[in-house]
Order: sequence, then C-alpha cells, then structure tokens
Amino acid sequence: MPEPWREDERDFRVGCAAHGGSARAWFEAQAAAVVERMLQQDGGPAVAPTVIRTCVSALWDAAGAIGWPASLPDGVTCRSAETPGAALEPKVVAVAAQVESDAERARLLPVLRQLLKACVYPEFTECRDSYRAAGADGRCARQQRAVAVARISGSPCVDCPYFVARTETEHRDLLLAGWKAGSPDVFRGEPSVFLPNDFRALRRFLWLRSRYGSA
Repeated sequence: MPEPWREDERDFRVGCAAHGGSARAWFEAQAAAVVERMLQQDGGPAVAPTVIRTCVSALWDAAGAIGWPASLPDGVTCRSAETPGAALEPKVVAVAAQVESDAERARLLPVLRQLLKACVYPEFTECRDSYRAAGADGRCARQQRAVAVARISGSPCVDCPYFVARTETEHRDLLLAGWKAGSPDVFRGEPSVFLPNDFRALRRFLWLRSRYGSA
C-alpha cells in the first residue's frame, strides 16, 4: 500500500496536469468557483467570468508577494497564529481595484478578503472551535444562516485544519455534534452554506501546494 504522502503528491500532480500542468491555473479554477458561489448566495446579478478570473489571478500574485505559508512537519501540533487582517487589506484593495464597476467591486471585496486570508494564514492543527462558540443567549453566530452565508468557508474558519484533516462526512458530523440551541435541520437543509465543498477543495489544494508545489 503506498505511503500517504505519495498519494498526496500524486493527487497534486494529477490535479495540476488536469489544468495544463499549472498549479496556478488549478487555483484560479477553484477560487473562481468559490467566488461564483458567494455571488449567487448574495442574490445579486451575475458577474462576468472574466472579471472573476482577473481577480483570482491577481489574488494568486498577492499571496505570493505576501508569502505562502510553510507546511507543518508531520506530527507537529500547534495553535493558530493569524496574520493581522490590517496588514493584508492594502493587497486586497489593490486586487479589487481592477474591477471597474463600483457595485461589483463592493460585492467582490469581502469575498476576496476572505480568500486572501485562506491563502496566507499559517497552518495549525488545534481548532479554535469558533464554529460552535456560543454567546450569552446560548446560540452560535456561525450556526446562523445569515452569518454562514456571508463566509466563504461557512461555519468553520477560513484556515480550519479540519477541511484537510477530516473527511467531508467526519467534518459534517463534527459540526452537527457541536450544534447549539436551535435545530440542526437548518444545516441539513443547506449544507453547502454551512460546510461548502468547493472551499474544501480549495483548502485541500492549498495544503498540497505548500508541500509539493512552488510559488
């Protein structure tokens, strides 16, 4: 049976091959899918695919300029160490500035901001448990549709290690087990809002790129 890392490396090579041998092209396809979903969820008019592709291509460059995070050595465990959002804001604004329409730029900016964080935040292994953190009323903000629908990663954080460390089923069961006051039927009715698979695919790509790719 192949060692797990060999299977991971094979997955990366196969994925790149499916996109003309380019990790960048693979990223752009996955990031564009996330952006398109978010624009559909906000109920606004469609944005031209060329505009979205221009943004995610610029986002790749921005992440490279900031610095892609290094992969964690096998067996290492650690807590999160976020890059301050304020330090990333000029890069996000520069990416969004390429969009001519003010209305489209306003819709894309919060999505691009989250995507850049997903790209450059350092890896960690110990979940913050934000997906189930409850307020004084016993309810969790991340489990409210109005909150999750505005997040590219749904209920989890954009750098949640469970997108890679757990299967889709395991991750779903984890969220359901941590559901606070209110019915988890809201999750079961719209799983793509609370635990989107297109973002899972993107996080898997970023994890693979940090180990087998290059900037």
